[in-house]
Amino acid sequence: MTASDGAPRAPAPAGTAAFFGIVVAFVGPGSRPVPELIIGDLLALLGGAAWGLSNVVLRRGRVGGANTAKTVLYQVGVATLVLFAFASVTGQTRLVLSRFAIGSLLALAGISIVNSRLARKPL
Repeated sequence: MTASDGAPRAPAPAGTAAFFGIVVAFVGPGSRPVPELIIGDLLALLGGAAWGLSNVVLRRGRVGGANTAKTVLYQVGVATLVLFAFASVTGQTRLVLSRFAIGSLLALAGISIVNSRLARKPL
């Protein structure tokens, strides 16, 4: 970071605090060992990169001119198939829903219903 005259300047306190907050979140004390946390973080980054790449592939491919809803449907459909296959291969086919998970799913369904109703109404 440099000032308008080209001299280096110190980062803003808020930026420094945010940076150290991220460091603590990634490698701070926790119940899991650090290598396991780093692997999880790398998998999350890989998932984000895969999602971004799927957007690029879809937009450049035959469905590039399709509307957004159809593109999202393709992404969710393929992800569902891949995740079901992965769960089957790794033996993770047991589904246990907590009250919190059921409540979250119901809230998401309710929000989706309201959004779809609002989207249909002309302004």
